[in-house]
Amino acid sequence: QSAQSSSNTHHHGEAGERGKVRSSTDPWPTAFYIGMPKAGSTSLFKLLLEHPDVCPPHVPFQPRKIEKEPSFFEKEREYAKGIEHYLDHFRDSPKCKGRAEGKGKAVFFDGSTRYMHKTWVPARIKTDFPETLHKKLRFVCILREPIQRDRSWRGQVYRNRKQELTDQVYLADLRTRVKENKQKNGWSDLEYGEYDTLLRAWWKHFDRKQFLVLSYETMLANETDSLRRVVEFL
Repeated sequence: QSAQSSSNTHHHGEAGERGKVRSSTDPWPTAFYIGMPKAGSTSLFKLLLEHPDVCPPHVPFQPRKIEKEPSFFEKEREYAKGIEHYLDHFRDSPKCKGRAEGKGKAVFFDGSTRYMHKTWVPARIKTDFPETLHKKLRFVCILREPIQRDRSWRGQVYRNRKQELTDQVYLADLRTRVKENKQKNGWSDLEYGEYDTLLRAWWKHFDRKQFLVLSYETMLANETDSLRRVVEFL
């Protein structure tokens, strides 16, 4: 992970120059689902869409085409397009157009599931967002038992390949990924399950009170109560 952080230091200053000229009257999202993938994010997103005051991101200039995960602060090719491109995911929303200027309550929501384990993301958000919004930001994460979450993800990969993922195949797959990523990137897939470490990286930039951490198992057992907690938190 240290390799990930150091390779992105250059971009933080670049983001700051862009962020200084922005206004809080733009449709800035104040709510984020930051992780983890394969932990119920799609179900949560669909439920939140039913709320009249939750405004989802969309494909830029195609406001009727919802795009759950802009992944702007994570992906270099997206981030290089600049903050105006990011805001285009929220402008002209058929559901929430005009609300950013104070015409009615609204919560613009970014559902990018891989933000939590990308060490450079919280610094980019804090640098690019107007300072007046920093304390208003809310971050939701759903944590799932790490091996179950990883296997669920690999199961999807193997289904797309039309291959079966048995216990034996999964263990071999995991060993290979851990070894290759450790050698290539200095981190392994198992570190995605070190939730405490990942969250502490975010808490260096934002107050812990700005985070709602839920259990995947709790979400499954009591979806209604979990959704209520999320809505009240946002």
